[in-house]
Amino acid sequence: MDKVIYSFENGIRYLEIDEPFNTKYPTWIVAFCPDTNSFFVTNERHFFWESEEEFDSEEAGIYYFEHQTQRFMNVANQMVHTERIWLENTQKWYI
Repeated sequence: MDKVIYSFENGIRYLEIDEPFNTKYPTWIVAFCPDTNSFFVTNERHFFWESEEEFDSEEAGIYYFEHQTQRFMNVANQMVHTERIWLENTQKWYI
């Protein structure tokens, strides 16, 4: 059975996940949470926005984020207007 199932009701697309949200994966991604308006590198999935790139470690994901800040600024600005972005893992702002 697929882990992710899409369903439609009244023209709205719903995402159904057939696994616990805290399932750990062998790879890491960069994700965005609009509730905290922040990015983070995680080995969990099913977040509001997730990078397509996967990394072998948290450190590799952080390195990628720190060297691609303009890309992530563009991503953040598609959801909220901001002049800086926060990475939870490092507890730092990036401009």
